[in-house]
Amino acid sequence: MKTTLMISSLVALLALAGGGAWYYVEYAGAPRQSPFRTAEVARGDLLVTIDASGPIEPEEVVDVGAQVAGKIASLGKDPRGQQDPKFKDKTVDYGTNVKQGMLLAQIDDALYRAQRNSAAAALEHAKADLGELVAKRDQAEADWNRAQRLRNITHVSLSPEGVKDPNATPTPIKAISD
Repeated sequence: MKTTLMISSLVALLALAGGGAWYYVEYAGAPRQSPFRTAEVARGDLLVTIDASGPIEPEEVVDVGAQVAGKIASLGKDPRGQQDPKFKDKTVDYGTNVKQGMLLAQIDDALYRAQRNSAAAALEHAKADLGELVAKRDQAEADWNRAQRLRNITHVSLSPEGVKDPNATPTPIKAISD
């Protein structure tokens, strides 16, 4: 029992010595290096860098649109295709830089062509109706003038020889009813 106590004491003493040596090497022994760099103050160029993560978003996005509806027949060409070959056969897309007057999309005009043709047909129909009404007005005016002439026809008595009697008064014959 005495030997076991002595061996356990020796093991404890060795463990304590090992722990002390480790502490000295790790924390108390050599001076630790600071995580900061130091340098003497001197004039020089300033280098500014920005580290960021995440998607790059534009400062301002403007919605470009039109007050038309219909099927898109074709899209305009990407203007970057003139300088960069990888955009040569590409069309405009969300985020493409555009300029005033640039063709963005060609809308199929079938809907608008149909509306224009319908309006043109309605105009021709209205012109035909107007022509018909003008003809009816002219006919009514001619009928009125004819009725006035028939109403004003008078009968003059003739002598047996067929000579107009200068003393006879003309009498209306009522060629048209009142």
